[in-house]
Amino acid sequence: MRIKILDNIEDFRCLKSDWDLLYSKDKEYTVFQSFNYNYYSWKNELLNSNSKLSIICVELNGQICSIFPFYIDIRKRIRFINDTHSDFCDCLTTVTLDFKLIEEALRVRFMFRQIQLINLKKDSKILSFKNIISKSKNSTYSFLTLEKGIFPENFKRYKSKQKTEFRRILKKNKDNKHLIVNADVAEFPLKEIQLLRNEMISLGLRNKSFLRDAQIDLLKQLFDKKDVILSLVKDNSKFKAVSFIINRFNKHLFWIDMYDESKMINLFNYINFISKKSLKNSIIINFGRGLYSYKISNFLPEKRDLFSVSIYSSNWQEFKFNFEKKLIQFLKYLLWKVR
Repeated sequence: MRIKILDNIEDFRCLKSDWDLLYSKDKEYTVFQSFNYNYYSWKNELLNSNSKLSIICVELNGQICSIFPFYIDIRKRIRFINDTHSDFCDCLTTVTLDFKLIEEALRVRFMFRQIQLINLKKDSKILSFKNIISKSKNSTYSFLTLEKGIFPENFKRYKSKQKTEFRRILKKNKDNKHLIVNADVAEFPLKEIQLLRNEMISLGLRNKSFLRDAQIDLLKQLFDKKDVILSLVKDNSKFKAVSFIINRFNKHLFWIDMYDESKMINLFNYINFISKKSLKNSIIINFGRGLYSYKISNFLPEKRDLFSVSIYSSNWQEFKFNFEKKLIQFLKYLLWKVR
């Protein structure tokens, strides 16, 4: 077995064919594990952020069998690339490894305080490795499994209450037009998305850091590569709602939602997308991280936990990290009390 570490974007780019091959071998990987997502995330979000690329490649018999899309942030933490925006993180691998070997390879090459791996599903590859000893819950996600058919009749858990509410939402927004857009039928609607983002910020629906230009560039590249499609609602004058949906096989993940102040416009968008997709195929609709009450109460999805793993370079670093974390929480509490 041979372990290589890639620390520059040129070597990263040259990894594409091996990465794509590994990615194609398992349908359970999400787009967050794809080459396109990780490469363009690094290029748009992290390349100029005082972070250091540290991708681990494991070779067996001259073939790459595992890829760990890691980087080291400004606080000297080893993390998955763009983990804060990735609903599900994981490595790519065809073998079960001893994670101690990966940790030791990183220690030889880099100085770091902590390995911090977040947003791991219970059945993620990396949680099956040896010497991944402790994990803790860090978030929750939710999803619907739908048989091919007419929505909402194709989901047996819905009672008349939910069905009546869906009809009410559709009726209230009947003058709006719903479209599913991909790169085969249209160009990325950059101007309209920027306008809707600015409107959300001005209305106080999102803060000023919402969907920065670098993030929109990432979304455009993923759209152009057909990893992201758009579910959008518009009237005669403008876009009223846009959902960026990550698409793989018949699994659809609502990743980022945008909408104006029209009542229930986001739910209208969701209902139309789910109806059109489940009419043609049995599908899984993933609502991603976070248990938003309006999604839970309207769609009644199943819920699952996500986990994190923290490995420290020393006992002192573990103490220091936990102390800093508690101090920040305390200062935030004081600030909240003052306000």
